[in-house]
Amino acid sequence: MVAALVLVLAPEWGLAQKAAAATDAAQVKAADAAFREGSAAYAANDLPAAHTDFAKVVKLVPGVAAGHAAFGAVLLAEGDVRGGVRELELAHTIAPEDQESALSLAMAYVRAANYSDAVTMFGLLDKSSPLNAEAAAAYATALSATGRAQEAQSQLQAAVAISPESPALHDALGTVLAQQQRFGEAAAEFKRAIDLDPKLAAGHLHLGADYLAENDANAAVPELTKATELDPTSAAAELQLGRALSATREDQAAIVSLRKSLELEPGSVDAQYAMGLAMQGAGDFKGSLPLLVKVAQARPKDAAVLTNYGLSLVQTGDAKQAIAVYQRALQVDAKNP
Repeated sequence: MVAALVLVLAPEWGLAQKAAAATDAAQVKAADAAFREGSAAYAANDLPAAHTDFAKVVKLVPGVAAGHAAFGAVLLAEGDVRGGVRELELAHTIAPEDQESALSLAMAYVRAANYSDAVTMFGLLDKSSPLNAEAAAAYATALSATGRAQEAQSQLQAAVAISPESPALHDALGTVLAQQQRFGEAAAEFKRAIDLDPKLAAGHLHLGADYLAENDANAAVPELTKATELDPTSAAAELQLGRALSATREDQAAIVSLRKSLELEPGSVDAQYAMGLAMQGAGDFKGSLPLLVKVAQARPKDAAVLTNYGLSLVQTGDAKQAIAVYQRALQVDAKNP
């Protein structure tokens, strides 16, 4: 969607010049040249050059929406979600009628996990034109995250009816169904997505997670292994694979995957907890303690976390502190057997 943004905006630059009529003619001319160069650089995937060119555009003609929209697209492509959102918000403020900028902003909000604003922005779009697969999936993500799972499902089912061969839409629909714990229906959608695109890493990840949620770790492992092979940068895939390997009592292999997950996302409490449990399973209670301490600090009201923290304390000879931890766990959940 980001690539399409620049391609759509580029032909409109002549119109943007008119909007900048009050600006010095030399500045407009320089901005026009920078915009064209930036568009060419972006099309060639030369993000540093595109960044420089579009930054020049917004400095020369700050009141022109097209420049901010294009600069925002580049920032998003570079991974600067906050900066991309800021520029796209400026573009939308200047030209609220621009549907492309509004759609780009809505999708940027989803990337920033600002789901409420994403839903609002999607709602402002012209309903006469159906969303493409990527946009429909993003809209459904925002709807589901704001507690509107049924609307998300309806949105995706309508999109699938229009584009039945879209693996991204089947994957997104499966995700919404899984969030409703309709795991069997979700698995069917994930399998359809994989049939359409066997190299869809997200599809393998989600199918594996679906199997894991149904306590079928043996079926989960090959799917999650495939997901990590297809996307070696996915912390989520390594985390889920580590969990599945722990469930099949392959503790050492689980630790390897979970270590990769933590390398990719060092602050993940989920990965820290999974690693702590895997180390417990491997008999390394001393090694598990620092991880479980961090998790207990992050989740002081989680009885299961406290119970496992207490177990490692007992196994390392600190029964006195373990008693205090178990007492905290019982305060959280007095009926925990």
